[in-house]
Amino acid sequence: MTVGASRPSVSGFRKPPLWIECDKTRRFSFRASGVASVRAASQSAALFAIGLFLFSMAALFGATTESHATSPSGDLQFPPSADAPPQAASKNQPPNQDQPLKESQPQAESAPLSPTQAALNEILERYRLPGGVLLVSTPTSRNIAAAGLADIGRKIPITPDTRFHSASAGKMVTATAILQMIQEERLALTDLAMPLLAIPEAARLANLADATIDDLITHHSGIPDCFRNSVVMTSRHPSPVWSAVDVLREAHCREPSTAGEFEYSNTNFIILGHIIEILDKRSFAEALTERVLKPAGMTSTTVAVDASDPRLARGYRRPDSQGKRKDASLYAWSSPLGDAPITTTAEDLEKFLKALLSPGGSLLKPETVKDMIANRLEPDDDDDDEGYGLGIEVEKTEWGTKIGHSGRLGGFSAEAWHYPAANVFIVLLVNGDFHDDENLLEPVEHRFLTPVEPTSSNSPTSDDSSTSTPNAPVPNTQSPNTQPPSAPAEKRPS
Repeated sequence: MTVGASRPSVSGFRKPPLWIECDKTRRFSFRASGVASVRAASQSAALFAIGLFLFSMAALFGATTESHATSPSGDLQFPPSADAPPQAASKNQPPNQDQPLKESQPQAESAPLSPTQAALNEILERYRLPGGVLLVSTPTSRNIAAAGLADIGRKIPITPDTRFHSASAGKMVTATAILQMIQEERLALTDLAMPLLAIPEAARLANLADATIDDLITHHSGIPDCFRNSVVMTSRHPSPVWSAVDVLREAHCREPSTAGEFEYSNTNFIILGHIIEILDKRSFAEALTERVLKPAGMTSTTVAVDASDPRLARGYRRPDSQGKRKDASLYAWSSPLGDAPITTTAEDLEKFLKALLSPGGSLLKPETVKDMIANRLEPDDDDDDEGYGLGIEVEKTEWGTKIGHSGRLGGFSAEAWHYPAANVFIVLLVNGDFHDDENLLEPVEHRFLTPVEPTSSNSPTSDDSSTSTPNAPVPNTQSPNTQPPSAPAEKRPS
């Protein structure tokens, strides 16, 4: 039974259902014709009152034992009456959690966000992305932040160990394997590509007959962009899995460009991936694993993907008019070709960049790295600030030259960069489409980098080269929560 609806008694408990209401001015009156009648009536009234009192006490005791537990000493615990003043809580009793805390009590404050977490949160909110991982490595610190959902439907959160498809950032891995073959003198930049393919049907591709390895790896071949960034002919090829041979034989292609001029085409790297298979006499996945992934220590990176892997992030298209996102993961995972081969973690991409670009890196000789990161674009090929080496992007920024690659494919977006002037590595992996012309890393660069004086050369092969000793970074003292001004930078399709 609970205390409440009925008028409370002095003790604060609900009154028994048989209650005689009276006050000091009211009395019982009885008619009597004589003293005997009065005495008889008095005795009857006394007996009635005693019986009623006993009945009331029984009911009262029953209500008490149902509603209240005993204290450790065995005493019943009584709440104060409605008219009684509040009492201090007993040390043996828990605080009343239904009552709000007093204003004088200290409130728990959430810890301020780290600059890395603040930058990631700003990126996800600004561009409406489901989630991601951001890694920033400087000479004095290394920080990683994660936020959002890896699987929206199952509400699986993203962690630093979540694996993302890296889209065209994986072109650097394909290029590294090609340059290793050149170091081994099994291949030369001047070699023609067509004789190495042994696919007669590939002759349908414009400009392929005269394209060299150098033309492919620098995007100067003029070969049209096929399969990616084009219409996939599901009526003729119903399987989502495409091999390099399938693409070269029958995939839909865009219009070709002019041979000898820069034009980004994924087909160039699909061809390079197939050449690696042929020359190594093993699958493309096996070749990349043995040549690049294992030596770089990329233990969480694979070419093929098991869709049941619980660490996988799913890739999502932009929200439709109703706010729903389409899962496009299968499009990215199903055909790991030379243009977008790997699914990886932020930490593994950092390992790759350091193994490739740091002094004493394990993947290529220093002279090969120097050739790789030299800008091959003429000033009129593209924007003066954007360059391209041998399978790697080389861009001039206010932070100095940055070297790496971006990627966009199947609901995944990736950024993997080294800033040699400050010796900073930045990796961002997100599971949402991003095709704007803005610089996705702007919130990160403004927090962690300091502007440097512009150089006269468009090539990073001077003092800020990754093969030389980097300059000491100047800390950026800007507040982590300060939003920097917008500085759009156009990105190539990938």
